[in-house]
Amino acid sequence: MARRTHWMAFLVLGALALATIVAFAAGDDRSAAEATLASLEKDPKTKELTADAVKRARTALERARRMHEAGDDRHARLAEGLALEWARVGETLARAAEVESKAREARLAALDAGAKVDRERAMVEQQLAENGRLQSELGRLETKDGGAPKTPPGPRDAGRGADR
Repeated sequence: MARRTHWMAFLVLGALALATIVAFAAGDDRSAAEATLASLEKDPKTKELTADAVKRARTALERARRMHEAGDDRHARLAEGLALEWARVGETLARAAEVESKAREARLAALDAGAKVDRERAMVEQQLAENGRLQSELGRLETKDGGAPKTPPGPRDAGRGADR
């Protein structure tokens, strides 16, 4: 008989502990939702984007408050959980907007870099073409002056001119 009493006491204490944990978790849903909503409402960049999710979360919190007042704690906790989910939806929307903005900036930077590379390539090609024209003109002038083209002495030829 004593064993049975111990088991019953253990089960009752376990049920009370579980109920306490559920009660704290429900309170956490409300406070977490309130904190998230406060941060979403402060951010002017995403306020318009998250307005619908914030409105739905506030509606769910108000519904939970009324349910608590009516004594329907079970459904009030569900409504608080719903409010937290809507707050998280708003948070996710805000993060998605931030990531999209960064991606857009990166894309524009890549396009600018590509345009710069194209301009640099065009300038190099223009310089190569100009060098080719100048080489051709120089060769034409040297053959016109005296037969064999004269090339300016290079670094290896610097000492040979005095010996000849």
